[in-house]
Amino acid sequence: VTDLAAGVAHEINNPLTTILGYTHLMLRDQSLPPAMRGDIGQIMVEGQRIAALVERILRFAQPASTGKGPLLIDEPLREALALLRSRMQEGGVQLELSMPPTVPMVIGQSGQLEQAFLELLQNALEAMSTSDTRQLSVQVAEQAGWVRVAIGDSGRGIRPDLLARVFEPGFTTKVDQGVSRGLGLGLYAVHTIAQDHW
Repeated sequence: VTDLAAGVAHEINNPLTTILGYTHLMLRDQSLPPAMRGDIGQIMVEGQRIAALVERILRFAQPASTGKGPLLIDEPLREALALLRSRMQEGGVQLELSMPPTVPMVIGQSGQLEQAFLELLQNALEAMSTSDTRQLSVQVAEQAGWVRVAIGDSGRGIRPDLLARVFEPGFTTKVDQGVSRGLGLGLYAVHTIAQDHW
């Protein structure tokens, strides 16, 4: 499955790079009529969305590193938050980060944990895309030798009858007019990483 995913991602990436390159060049033409500039700009925005999906496929397809070691849990968490900082600012998202005075240390693989946090945070931001109030909470707690990272959002949530399926590969609730907008790999990757760190 991972080899197939990587192959598909690379096949999409090649023509996509050309499309984005040409749209960028066209937008540099100052003589373009405003209406045409808007259309080309929309092509670029949608192309960038596809590029982000391809990046997620490639991360899913990469073999997991087995090199685990001691690390402070806030390091991969803050890296993931930093990657989404501009998106949160543009979307008017209020972040509430709660961290113990002494940051907990865990045994893990930093890159995998960062990917898991990034997937969860992106899901939270997407869940709030149509909400009037956009509040993202990230809470880190340590109890009885365990470290718990809880990510919450002010989105509408997932229907109770679908909760049992959210970690299935290929399952997604991101549907627009009957067409799936997601790959259904994000929470599956999170679940796989969590199991690997259990």
